[in-house]
Amino acid sequence: MCSKNAWRALLAALFFGASWAACGPRGVTTVPTTPMPAVHTPEAGDLNYGSLAALETLSSYRLQSVISFQEEGKEADTLQTTLARVREPLAQHLIITGSGAGKIEGMTGQGLEIIRIGNDSYVRFGDDWIIMQVPESGLIPPSLAAYSPEKVFGSGRGRYAGEEAINGVTTRRYHYDKAALLASNLFANLIEASGDVWVSVAHNVPVCAVAQLMGKNIETGQIVKVTLRTDLTDINALIVIVPPAGVEKPDAAGDVPIFPGATDQIAMMGMISYKVAADADHVTAFYRTEMARLGWESVPADKEGFLAFAKGTQKVQIMIAQQQDRTAVAIIVQEQ
Repeated sequence: MCSKNAWRALLAALFFGASWAACGPRGVTTVPTTPMPAVHTPEAGDLNYGSLAALETLSSYRLQSVISFQEEGKEADTLQTTLARVREPLAQHLIITGSGAGKIEGMTGQGLEIIRIGNDSYVRFGDDWIIMQVPESGLIPPSLAAYSPEKVFGSGRGRYAGEEAINGVTTRRYHYDKAALLASNLFANLIEASGDVWVSVAHNVPVCAVAQLMGKNIETGQIVKVTLRTDLTDINALIVIVPPAGVEKPDAAGDVPIFPGATDQIAMMGMISYKVAADADHVTAFYRTEMARLGWESVPADKEGFLAFAKGTQKVQIMIAQQQDRTAVAIIVQEQ
């Protein structure tokens, strides 16, 4: 279990703009449904990856990605991402795990998990969950997005290599040689490189993508091998994603009011933060007025820059900070 101080440090990181991601098997079940009708695809030829349909056009899917890095003489570092996604209503479940230097610090092999239901995201660290609201783009860590198939294969052209069945789907296979992968500008100092992409004939989406790369670390001079693989399954299947068992969405922070129009909310263990499109002075005046109206007494704060109020056995500290055109607010409720 994380200590309350550790959680507060985490809240501060989230509060001031950390990126998040997550998905996984817990809380997800699948029942096959009737496939969508086949869509028109161009005649087989060279593949321009950008011409493929986005996965977001599918009603639902599961996607597993594995990225492995190994520098000569060192242990391999591996990151594995498993995602289940439903388009309507929006829900997704993501789990990221790592081994070697790819381990997520402090996770003890359990990884990072996020379940998203609408605008609410449930994030698990170890055995503890927090609840937050983040834009969908904030759910993919930059380090993973950099090695997505779109980045690896996006600029080169794949050579048609015939039809194959993979992941239970009829596909067209396209091969990428070293020259095609160098076109992405994602890699430098490549010695060897090759990759393949399998595209669904019915849906025009990538069902599988594999790449093997070998190059030289310009800082150490050592040979580095990178392998990438993504697999798409359960296309347009019925996928049910539910909140984690026993985790209830908090009702703000007791009877402490939330400024109207709050967004980017994060709530955990008697703490809540959010942002609002109003200036800090306006938000400060709101809390001074509303807290007094609700029976809270203004008291000295533990730290400079906080507002503090007490009522009965509870003490509330509120941090209000201007961030460009928005104001960030953090509320901490404590027992005295």
